[in-house]
Amino acid sequence: MDTIEKIKKQKKIHPPRIIFFSYLCAVLIGAFLLELPISTTGPGRLHFIDALFLSTSATCVTGLVVKNIGADLTTFGQMIVLILIQIGGLGIMTLSTFYLMIIGKRISMKNQLIIRDTLDKTKGISVNELIKSVLLFTFITELLGALLLFIRFKISDNPVLPYGSDLQIAYYSIFHSISAFCNAGFTLFGNNMEAFSGDNFVVITMAVLIVLGGLGFLVVFNLQNLKFWKRDKTLKGKLSLHSRIVLISTAVLLIFGAMIIGSIEWDNTFKDFTLAEKIQASVFCSATPRTAGFNIINTNSMKTATLFFIMFLMFIGASPGSTGGGIKTCTLAVLVATTYSIIKGNPNVTVFKRTVPQRVVQEAISIVVISVYIILISTTLLLITEQTSEVRNMVANGYLVKVLFEVISAFGTVGLSTGITPYLSLAGKFLIIIIMLVGRISPLAIALIVGKREDYPSIKYPEETVMVG
Repeated sequence: MDTIEKIKKQKKIHPPRIIFFSYLCAVLIGAFLLELPISTTGPGRLHFIDALFLSTSATCVTGLVVKNIGADLTTFGQMIVLILIQIGGLGIMTLSTFYLMIIGKRISMKNQLIIRDTLDKTKGISVNELIKSVLLFTFITELLGALLLFIRFKISDNPVLPYGSDLQIAYYSIFHSISAFCNAGFTLFGNNMEAFSGDNFVVITMAVLIVLGGLGFLVVFNLQNLKFWKRDKTLKGKLSLHSRIVLISTAVLLIFGAMIIGSIEWDNTFKDFTLAEKIQASVFCSATPRTAGFNIINTNSMKTATLFFIMFLMFIGASPGSTGGGIKTCTLAVLVATTYSIIKGNPNVTVFKRTVPQRVVQEAISIVVISVYIILISTTLLLITEQTSEVRNMVANGYLVKVLFEVISAFGTVGLSTGITPYLSLAGKFLIIIIMLVGRISPLAIALIVGKREDYPSIKYPEETVMVG
């Protein structure tokens, strides 16, 4: 038996519960700091529910906001948001473990178990090596992204940019690089990234950061150790099944999404763009629903068909072990493979000539079912809480679609909105806060928190047919 499994049984460690309370603590501390008068530009302080909403959105790297981050928060408040984004993107346990490694302390078996449950569902990978790889890749990518944005912001004449010292421009560059890589969707600009819709350099840089942050640290770790130039096959290494699924599904969803969104919005929100700008906008609008939350087009101006398709992309989200949310690309891939196996009459679920363990299939089905339940229940509750609120009066038509869009965006930790977020009632805001927390930790983890998972004895009861379909 694996040593970690022994520790888990002996000490009754429950990783999802520890992760949940770690995020909850970060949210509450962030809310307290954001509520301080020093965090806001105007007189007084933020209402506690607004501070809690922003803190949750930042820690869960969602991007839904009830206040204008660039205008309503001071530099101190913005820095609190940025720190919460970085903590949420990397994971509280990952950062605390890295801190212990720096000061030379041995990583406890308890922490190793939590890290493995958070990032690594496979065996044979050193936790120390994985964490070092995660941190190194994250900070190098964010630094390069900030450098590229700084170069562009420095020479750009875009009126939304600060025309002050290089330090201020560097701050804007770092903020948006971290926000993009962590798939957070927070910006210091009033209309998100709409002012940069025609700036190819900024849009492409942000899109690349979003995709890299959404791949997942295990894929990055696998690619880093892939020595493709070696002639000896034993030294080359190979892409794991997990990495192949993530890379292929990411590419397919990105291209397929761009084609669908581009075809629907070609003569609508993209009508004033050049051909190159239309293609660029299509790709960006396909990448950002995968839990990033940035928009270069006013989401409320898009057609209902586009919004519905974006909901599908938001529901899928990024990949396991990444900074993003959603049910994850691998979950979708396993579900598709399971459906195909059932149709073909194959008792085993196979992907790329590899059999997927039954436990993984059950987890994938559980995640999707629980996610659908959460979204349906949350949408119903939000429709009830907002019946007499300003949201109902603001939305002339498509009320159900826009509320559903808001719920899926919160659950997938995306951050895209049709504009109803600031107008939610107190009950509505609190409900969205809960949905963001649930979506960040994942439905399966929540299920494990509510009911302790046990290993039941292998007992098979008599079979009896049940009609389905």
